[in-house]
Amino acid sequence: MYLCGITQCSQSQPPERIKGSILCDEMGLGKTLQTLGLILLAPPPGVEYKSAKISSGDEPIIPTPPELVIKNAKVASLKGILKAAGLKSSGKKDDLIKRVLDGKQSNDIMGEHFPVSMRPVVRSTNRCTLIVSPVSVMSNWQSQVDDHVKEGVLSMRVYHGQNRTEMLPDIQSGAVDILLASYHTLAAEYKNIFGKDDDGDGKDPSPKRSRKASIFDIKFHRIVLDEAVSLF
Repeated sequence: MYLCGITQCSQSQPPERIKGSILCDEMGLGKTLQTLGLILLAPPPGVEYKSAKISSGDEPIIPTPPELVIKNAKVASLKGILKAAGLKSSGKKDDLIKRVLDGKQSNDIMGEHFPVSMRPVVRSTNRCTLIVSPVSVMSNWQSQVDDHVKEGVLSMRVYHGQNRTEMLPDIQSGAVDILLASYHTLAAEYKNIFGKDDDGDGKDPSPKRSRKASIFDIKFHRIVLDEAVSLF
């Protein structure tokens, strides 16, 4: 039997995996910082954030492949990686794998040392974290990023105003890490796209036949609902 420690309900089948969490700390205890820490700690696969201030002349960080890809690589590829990093490139496959993994851990081997075929590909449409909040606290998110995240590490945009849809290509191309939007903006855009559900059946209305691109066309990596308790 599977027992839920919160509800004390039991069931014979394994529970479905649920993604998500709720932060219910009191005001001022760091919910915003916890969320920013999560964004930095758990980016989409293949994304690595710079740990130092970015200058205009810096080259972008090339992501390194996961451990499984390295273990499945051919001997020639492993030797090429080690040689590109200036490390010993002779030995058996197990030794080469260990040397590459150790070099990756110590940053002696970076993304540019791996062949392009081994580098992870980031889906541009699911890189961004959408943060939905009341307009009154949107400035707090911006100030927290400015105060606690090194300049250039995270790209933040505000989805607001009449020309907001113009930034959709940037979001889809992977140029935006955090997108701020208000509940009012999303509700208005949802109504414009899907219309009003007058059936009263509780089902989502169907989109209009002809419509412009919208934020609802984007698959986000993570969605954060700030001050969500105020909705109920």
